[in-house]
Amino acid sequence: MNDTKPLKTLLVGCGNMGRHLGKKVYENPNYNLVAVYDVIPENAKEFAEKTGVKVYTDYDEALKKEKPEVVVIATPNSVHAQNTIQAALSGVKGIYCEKPIAVNMAEAKEMARVCRDNQVKLIIGHQRRMSDKYRKMKELIDNGAIGEIKLFRGSCAGDFVSDGTHTVDSILYLNGDVDAEWVSGHVIYERPGTMLYPGKEFTGERYGMNVESGAMALIQFKNGVRAEIFTGTLSLKTEHMSIPFSMLYQNIEAIGTKGRLWIPGDRNNPNLLIMDEQAGGWRAVEYKEYDVWEVVFTEFAATVREGRYHPMCIENAMRGFEIVMAVYESARLRDRLYMPLKQDKYPMDIILEENRILKREW
Repeated sequence: MNDTKPLKTLLVGCGNMGRHLGKKVYENPNYNLVAVYDVIPENAKEFAEKTGVKVYTDYDEALKKEKPEVVVIATPNSVHAQNTIQAALSGVKGIYCEKPIAVNMAEAKEMARVCRDNQVKLIIGHQRRMSDKYRKMKELIDNGAIGEIKLFRGSCAGDFVSDGTHTVDSILYLNGDVDAEWVSGHVIYERPGTMLYPGKEFTGERYGMNVESGAMALIQFKNGVRAEIFTGTLSLKTEHMSIPFSMLYQNIEAIGTKGRLWIPGDRNNPNLLIMDEQAGGWRAVEYKEYDVWEVVFTEFAATVREGRYHPMCIENAMRGFEIVMAVYESARLRDRLYMPLKQDKYPMDIILEENRILKREW
């Protein structure tokens, strides 16, 4: 399929992230956004009025009537698998699905299988691996700017499956997408109703999934590199350290034999720093800035039309999702867990079912 005609596109889910993705697709000349689907029509009304696209509250009807070539899925995690599989079976050629892939390995494997069997290109929303600063950071690593990599450290606010999945994927990308050998994980679970930080109450649930309030993971990769990741209440805390809140999301450091590279969160300026054998401590690294979403969707159009490799492909995403699920399973078993993961259920569900949560402070 080498036709350059704009790809007929359906947006599935019109919450905050859905409207953001819809805007990026609408503005990209490779796509013709014709409709949006949401079970709550009010969610899509404002966006539809601005763009002139149709609104559907029945997914099957939207797929049958519009016959889209591409579907962009931004619904809650709990329905990613259902939405993806239904689209793949309807005859679409490409699917963008928000991260995380699904709620467990069984669903993720089925999504990958159905898309593969129906020759549907599936990518997952780990856009950071295609962003300007991460690509520059990887270029420096690959060119030996800080010597041989020994350790990655990452931290972010939020739960491990919803937000830590970005941290895992970014580290995988920076480490050349090498498989994990083993993981060791730990989770904590505050009393529901606890204020995690100003304006954020812990409910124990997010995007249709049970979640923890804090997690940490140690990952050993097959190339000898290790990674340490801390999320939620086990990540950096502003009240104890002189750290701006903007550093709390996707704070990632690469440590090598000759120095360090550091992305201090998503929104800091400068946003990529290096400390190497030159004197002077941390200094900013210059890189060419661009709109990552324009790159993501432009390259995805080429993937759909020509079968090109896409960095956010399901194969790369599955590697990270398996690590995320393995961290929870390690926490459940209270032991180091060697890969591959054999647990197809969501381990956090099992932890809660088995009442394995420590409640000393409740």
